[in-house]
Amino acid sequence: MPMYHLLLFFCIVSTLGPLGKSSEASPEAMFQTLIETQRYNEAKAFLSSIDGEPELLRVYESFLLQHRDGIEKARAYLEKALAEYPQSTVLKEHLAQLYLLEKKPAKAQALVQGLPPETTQQFRFVQVQINIFLQQDPRRALNLITEHLRNKTYSAEYKRLLHTHLITALKTLGLEHNALQYFKNLPAKVKTALTREPNFALLLGDIKSTETIPTLETLTLEQPKNRNLAQALGRSYLRQGQHRNALTYFKRAHALGTPLALEIADILEQLKRPQEALFYNMQVKNKDAKLLQRFRIYLSAEQYPRAIALIENLKERHLVDDRTRYQYAYALAKLGNVSQSMAICRQLASSAYHTQAKALENVLLQQHRP
Repeated sequence: MPMYHLLLFFCIVSTLGPLGKSSEASPEAMFQTLIETQRYNEAKAFLSSIDGEPELLRVYESFLLQHRDGIEKARAYLEKALAEYPQSTVLKEHLAQLYLLEKKPAKAQALVQGLPPETTQQFRFVQVQINIFLQQDPRRALNLITEHLRNKTYSAEYKRLLHTHLITALKTLGLEHNALQYFKNLPAKVKTALTREPNFALLLGDIKSTETIPTLETLTLEQPKNRNLAQALGRSYLRQGQHRNALTYFKRAHALGTPLALEIADILEQLKRPQEALFYNMQVKNKDAKLLQRFRIYLSAEQYPRAIALIENLKERHLVDDRTRYQYAYALAKLGNVSQSMAICRQLASSAYHTQAKALENVLLQQHRP
């Protein structure tokens, strides 16, 4: 998920209201855990078992749909729900957030502009407006954020969200160094609290400045158990092409509880360490991602029979794209199955891999001339 979308997703999660009656284990926390662990059938059953406000239950249903089926289906579901409850501000708010995820700020603006001032002045709607401006006019977003930072009635949590939005606005405007400097000038307690938020740490790590890695290194030394900072530092190193350093910090974050098995296995595969890559691949929760990654690890390790053995499973899961077809053709060629390999290469003639496929076909033709 792109960084802006990740932050917008955080805004959506943070505004979800309480489900049903309160208990020691809050229903909304239980529901979010089920979603994060991709236990969608259990999440669906959980929603069916609780008694809550119908509009809010529809918001949670859309949250499930967004993760399981994608933004488009979640948005269509909320549009239908809003037709049923046309005065619902909670439905309008969350539908606006989904429009923003689809990069449709005008539609989001149309939803909120007719709301009364007592509603739009609520902080969650201030956030919606900021996110609209971030897509339409980042400087206007910056001005709005600055204005609301002067509001002395806002809680520390609200202020932290505004700091996050301000840094996002500066990044959007290309003022990467200013964004980092703004963070560095914040009070120490505020910085510590911000870096405990996973999405903020990733935002910090994505700042393109020569000072980003040194800043994160210092913060990581100060907070060695902060898994968010370790992940952010790993991402920064990876963006610089420093795979071994990235691996060190991804492994630290993983050990501290952030599931990064997929990313670690990718790096290990690039570093030509297939056995370690397979070890982490076994820990990947997403079955499709695990299978596709394993196929590519086998290819990298030149274990072509094992790679080919996965193809039917990949086809059943609709995971065979043009890149995978080309890699399949290459593996077949390596095992001497020339005719099948060439047939696949010809199927790729109009694809993005046509150049590689044609080159492979030519090599096979030269090697097997009568």
